[in-house]
Amino acid sequence: MKLKKVGKSLARERFLPLINELENQSGAIEITDRGRSIAVLMSYRTYQQIIQKAKVPNKPAFKLSGSMTLLGDLEQGSKEIAEDFLRAIDRSAAEL
Repeated sequence: MKLKKVGKSLARERFLPLINELENQSGAIEITDRGRSIAVLMSYRTYQQIIQKAKVPNKPAFKLSGSMTLLGDLEQGSKEIAEDFLRAIDRSAAEL
């Protein structure tokens, strides 16, 4: 994807030309403030592509030897498994 960086003052001054630039193409313009990224202006075509990709169900990233299939964000999945494990330990301790 084509990405261009523009300071927020220039983006304010050139807003309509920037919109026209994005109108007929895929791409995005990163808007910065003192070198820090603060916003992204993107073409509608790019927006649609992102939305469509978000709607597609994740395909399995890989399979572990006959035990489970991991989908999506491995870090989030690991966090959820760890939280489930800690809750199970707490329930076991309460029952003892």
